[in-house]
Amino acid sequence: MKKPQNITQLRSLLGAVTYYCNMWSRRSHLLRPLTALTGKRTWEWTAKCDKAFKKMKAVMASDTMMRYPDPNK
Repeated sequence: MKKPQNITQLRSLLGAVTYYCNMWSRRSHLLRPLTALTGKRTWEWTAKCDKAFKKMKAVMASDTMMRYPDPNK
């Protein structure tokens, strides 16, 4: 997953991540710097954005997200 280079790519990324929103808690808190960037007119990728992006990638790649769901639970 590459770092987005503009607002259009960021919106696309956030849309894909939203598909998994029910599978991890505190998603909105983690992604707050990225969603705040979508409302701005200028593109300014900050250290907070980078930290949120890396954390989001780590959560998406975690074992709990990558395993098949158990319908018995």
